[in-house]
Amino acid sequence: MTHHQIEELVVPVATRVAKSITKHTQDQQEAVAHTLRTIISKMDDWDGRPIEAWANRIARNKAIDLSKLRRRDADYDSTEFIHVHDEQPEEDRDYSALHKAIDSLSPRKRELMVLHYFKNMEMQTIAESVGTSLSNVKVTIMRARQDLKQLLTQ
Repeated sequence: MTHHQIEELVVPVATRVAKSITKHTQDQQEAVAHTLRTIISKMDDWDGRPIEAWANRIARNKAIDLSKLRRRDADYDSTEFIHVHDEQPEEDRDYSALHKAIDSLSPRKRELMVLHYFKNMEMQTIAESVGTSLSNVKVTIMRARQDLKQLLTQ
């Protein structure tokens, strides 16, 4: 497989994953670049599994690491919440409380919520792409919904 073919497969997956985890463009780009470098440098060790799943896992881990570093290094600005939905909200609706609540979730819960509700991924597909069980995905999403309910009804 050529570097160009690897890039064509890896970049879209890594970009989607990084955007679902971190709101900062620089962190997203760094996670994508890290993913591509890692896969190219370790192609000799590739075990033949789908390269997209491998890219998903690497990008996810790097984006979470970058998100944690940013939170540690600076005050987190929830007004810059990543807008993962392509359509603009209706003018008479204010989603700022929802965005703030989603932004306050742990990176793991936020990632699964975004993948399921905003990217319309099936829970089984999410489980496979993040390398966990279906039941773990279901429980994490359920707990995230409970957290959101609690945050929004305070």
